[in-house]
Order: sequence, then structure tokens, then C-alpha cells
Amino acid sequence: MAKAILSGIFDQGSFTELDRLTEDCEVVTGFGSINGCPCYAFVQDADLNGGAMGAKQASKLIKLYDLAEKTGYPIIGVYDSMGGHIDEGLGAMQAYSSLIAKADRLSGVVPQIAVIKGVCGASSAIWALCSDIVIATKDAQLFLNKSGDDDYVDANRNAQIIADDLADAIESAKSIICALPSNNLGEAPIADVSGDACTCGCMIARIADAGSVIPLNKGEEYSAKTAFARLGGMSVGMVNVDGEIKSKDSKKIVSFLGICDAYSIPVITFVNTEGYCNCCHSSLKAAAALTKAYANATTAKITVINGKAYGPAFMTFAGNASGADEVIAISGSVISPMDPEAAMNIVYNKRILDGEDKQALLDEYIKNEASAEKAAANGYISDIVSEDELSAKLKISLDMLLSKRVSTLDKKHTVTIL
Repeated sequence: MAKAILSGIFDQGSFTELDRLTEDCEVVTGFGSINGCPCYAFVQDADLNGGAMGAKQASKLIKLYDLAEKTGYPIIGVYDSMGGHIDEGLGAMQAYSSLIAKADRLSGVVPQIAVIKGVCGASSAIWALCSDIVIATKDAQLFLNKSGDDDYVDANRNAQIIADDLADAIESAKSIICALPSNNLGEAPIADVSGDACTCGCMIARIADAGSVIPLNKGEEYSAKTAFARLGGMSVGMVNVDGEIKSKDSKKIVSFLGICDAYSIPVITFVNTEGYCNCCHSSLKAAAALTKAYANATTAKITVINGKAYGPAFMTFAGNASGADEVIAISGSVISPMDPEAAMNIVYNKRILDGEDKQALLDEYIKNEASAEKAAANGYISDIVSEDELSAKLKISLDMLLSKRVSTLDKKHTVTIL
């Protein structure tokens, strides 16, 4: 069964099994191609001792990781294991530790996609979540410690994509592999795609090539949407912020931005927000982390203001702190240091006290102080276009940014307060 799953990941006839003569091993490894792109993969065999992990299984997987590091090709892993070999004691934990160290070493070097097919708990779950993208089937169990709460098996909290079944999960993994470069030194392939337009009902759906959108972390609880997509055949990451930005929205975008930046995938951010939610103490830290993530990302970044961009939200996505290479506004967008009505009450306070109409004053304030035209005149945004012109404008900008290179200070990493 595991070999059949592994063979089905690759293009027909391209699968080659590694260490095929190893007897009674609960993991099968191999390599092949996906749409012509070389890739490694492994499948845990739950039919054999529940897919238990031990020294022999880890040794086989470490060889696969070593090959991926040497050749610069991505890894897809199908996780389905009841845990470690109990008879090996702490040796089983050391096996997991070795795999986690390998996965971490390759993080941001070659794409790693985890597909959770069955049970993936405790140490195995930590190992799986060291991957760049986690895809889980609806009935998968992804947890740290079992408890009396049924939510411990809820993969929705940890997976970026929830698939109907294993076949659907593998197709999603293959689509992501084709959207990313083979490694952090390569380039994502240009590809024409076809299919139905995305139904996410936001700017991503209206701008991306039809049939190219791969949404991540879908859910009505998010104001932000993230997706891999293509624009004119070029692979891009798209972020759509529509509404108040909650802490979980910030964390979602930070995670997605990290993947795009690691593999130099250009990021297009659509902004229509009045700002951050102040509903809990974690909101401020999440807002700071999001702002730092944009500031630190050196991949090509284009921001499109397609409605509202107020205060700190403008600073995060479009201000100097964002490091955006280009900031474009859709005609009629409102760009303000704070809510325009609140600003109007301060700036035009005397005129309000004199009895002038508040709506007329608000319209005047927006036109004179908070319009896209005013922001462009001051050099805060680079262009104003209609929505019909936006796709062509973005394609030109992406072409211009293809050769972007950024030198950074000599440091290990930025420090983020969690």
C-alpha cells in the first residue's frame, strides 16, 4: 500500500524506490518527478507495526534528507504512524530528534510538504510541523498530547490545507511543489494553467490566472486570505486583507510571508482595512511581528490599496517599514493616518462647532487630506490605477522586479517578542 501511494505521487514511470531491499521497514522512500520537476518522497506504512519509528526507519529517512540537501530537490512526506518503537526506549526519541534536526536544517533550503494521512502525534507531529506546508485529510489526527477533549484530533488548527481524502491531499502537495522553486537558489517555473476561477470572493480571485489559486488556511474566522497563485504564468504569493486585522490574521500572514521570502516568491498584498483589532493583549505583539515580517522580507513586494488603509495598517503594508517595492492604489481608495471621521473631528473642530455639515466636511477631508491622489502627490504611493488596469500594471511591475537583490546586515536573525 505504501509503495502504491509513493508511486502515485510521481509522474508515471518516474518513481525509483530507495533502499528497496530493506526488510520489514515501516517507511518507504524514493524519488521521481512531478510535472517534470525532480522530487523526493516518503510514506510511513501504518500496515506494518502501525508505522512505528525507530533507528532503522530514521536511518532510511536521514539518507533521503541528505540526498535532498546535496541535490537541492524538495521533499513530500506522507505521515501515518502510531508512534515510536517502544522496545527501543529513548532510542526512538533520538530517532525523531535526528529527523527534526534534518528537517530544520533544510527549512527554507528545499520545500518540504507534509501530508497527514492518519495518526500523527507527539514527536511525530513536531517533526511534521517542521515542514513548510502541512496538508491533512479530514479524518487525520494531528496532536501533541492526547486529552479528553476531542479537539486534540482537529488538524484544522495546524494544517494549512484540509483535503477531502489522501488523493486530494497529494494533488494539493503536487500543485504546491510546482508553484515553488526546487530550492532557495532556484526560480519557480513559469507555467500556463487553466481551470475554474477561484471562488474566494476577493481580489485574489479577480486578479490571479484562472485555475492557479491554491488557498492556505481557509476559514471564515480570518479577515486575511493567503494563497499561492500565478499572474501571467508567474508564481506569486497573494495576501488579501479585508476588514479588521486580528491576532490570528497577523500570525497567518507572517507564516505565509516566511515561506514566500525563503524561496523568493514575489508577494502581492491587497489592503482594504481600517486597522488592527484591539480585542486582546496579544494583538499588539502580533501587529509588531507582522510589521517586522514585512520589513525583513527581501523578496519582491507589491502592495495594492483597494479601499481603505488607515494608520498602523498603512505603515505595515505600504509605508516605509514594509519595504514595499511598489505601492499602487485603486482609484477612490482612502489613505489616512487614522479613521477619517475621527481626524475630521480634530482638524475641522471649529467648523463643526460653527454648525457646518459633518458629512460635507468628511467628504472635504477625504478629498483634500486622505485621498489616493493626495498620497501620490506626497510620494507615499507610486501609482493610481482602475481595477481594470490593475492586472496589466502588476505584470509589468513583476517583470521589473525579477532581478531584485537585497544586501542585509551581517546578523544571525531578527529578534521577535512572542
